[in-house]
Amino acid sequence: SKMKTFFNISNTFSFLTSTAEKNTKKQFPPFFLFVSLFLMSFTPAKKTNAKYILDNCPTTSFSVPNNGAVTTTPIIFANQTINASSYHWDFGDGNFSCTESPTHTYANAGTYTVTLRAFFDGCEHSSIIVVDTVIG
Repeated sequence: SKMKTFFNISNTFSFLTSTAEKNTKKQFPPFFLFVSLFLMSFTPAKKTNAKYILDNCPTTSFSVPNNGAVTTTPIIFANQTINASSYHWDFGDGNFSCTESPTHTYANAGTYTVTLRAFFDGCEHSSIIVVDTVIG
């Protein structure tokens, strides 16, 4: 059944819902309408709505141009992150950095999982790359 709703504002605020089966009328005093409209008009918009978050979150990306270098060579981490204000690098060997594009020298040859976490305005994103080093 198709429903129609009619609004009437006079001495009372009322609406009439009409279907093929029945008509229903509900009335509210004018004060109810005033308070409802007032609250809807002055409810502040939140800064962190979904579009704001999507538009302002960082997108992490980095490369390791000299992946596979010998252990005595500093590994270069080229940060290509977009829209970040701070960074946290985990080099996978117990060492960390907050530098935007750090270098790191591994003490032992091996395979290390490197994680970059980027932050902006309460939003976080991360990327992972596996780094290999060989005995030098």
